[in-house]
Amino acid sequence: MTLIRTLWFYALLVPSTMVFSFIAICGGVLKSRAVCKWVERNWSAFTLWTVGVRVEADLAALPEKGPLVVIANHQSQFDIFLLFYVLARYPLSFVAKKSLFRIPLLGPAMLAAGHVPIDRANNREAMKAMNVAAERAQQGFCPVVFPEGTRQTDTSRLGEFKTGGSILAIKTGAPIAPVIIHGSGGILPANGFMLGKNRRVTVRALEPISPGAYTLKQRDQLSSDLHDIMSGAYRDLASKHTGDPTP
Repeated sequence: MTLIRTLWFYALLVPSTMVFSFIAICGGVLKSRAVCKWVERNWSAFTLWTVGVRVEADLAALPEKGPLVVIANHQSQFDIFLLFYVLARYPLSFVAKKSLFRIPLLGPAMLAAGHVPIDRANNREAMKAMNVAAERAQQGFCPVVFPEGTRQTDTSRLGEFKTGGSILAIKTGAPIAPVIIHGSGGILPANGFMLGKNRRVTVRALEPISPGAYTLKQRDQLSSDLHDIMSGAYRDLASKHTGDPTP
């Protein structure tokens, strides 16, 4: 069953990526944010449907609209689709690894939609990316940062947080929206191509945090405080999440 579902997923992922990416590029050329939002909302919903993902989202802590800097943990490639799906009311701008932007059609589509490539192996380039993300925030976007830097293979805990998201929040002054994702690593594990048996994902937004009490020199402290808050919430979520595997 898992093999069949995996083949079904990739058989639909490739053509849907081509179609939705082309539409997003057209939206970028026309400078139509509405078209890009339509792509993000419908592509994410379609992709989650192909796998049969059931999403439980608690977003009660978030305001109705931005500005926000979304800080989320990262377990799977599905996290981007999940956040597009549950945070559809916000104009998101992902700060994503540079390699994604090299994929034909997908890369140009991401640039057209206002997402930001980052090279985390190069500190100077990473800082430039954060400056671009800050500009996106001034344009009305809500930047999304995965502070762990990459998908985590050990989903029992959160990985170490890098400071890029904290720097971005301090620079923009926008409230930080910590978002916890649990279960996506069981759908499509990091560094793997086969779908797992889990189909249930929980997303929980925590109370926004004002970065106003921190200076750029205190970015490490902000990252540490964020990690403590999100780790506690993650452990609580994990204790209630059984995964609900399917045969």
